[in-house]
Amino acid sequence: MAVVKIESLPGTQPSTRILRMSGPFTMEGVFAFESAVSTVTERLVIIDMTDVPYMDSCALGALMTLHRPSESHRQCGIAGPCQRVRTVFRVARVDDLLITFGSVEEAEQKLGAKAAGL
Repeated sequence: MAVVKIESLPGTQPSTRILRMSGPFTMEGVFAFESAVSTVTERLVIIDMTDVPYMDSCALGALMTLHRPSESHRQCGIAGPCQRVRTVFRVARVDDLLITFGSVEEAEQKLGAKAAGL
């Protein structure tokens, strides 16, 4: 089974980090995701899920760790989740907790503007 690939990229602003994911995000990719997140020092993190065809509940749990109180210094947005991934969010009843955007560009624009207003 394919494991998710995660690429860490700078955003358009120095305070932004983009984690670009590709492939199925399942239990096998959780450690790599957590490892990638732990190296991020920027205040704004955008998880680019444009190329993630599906995810399982273990992966969702890992994604939700970005919403822990210890991560309150950081803003997080999810860009480009497909309908199947959005359905996982809805079924797990976290769709209201997660901030999603249609694209990385939209996430950077809207979250960046919000961060600048803080």
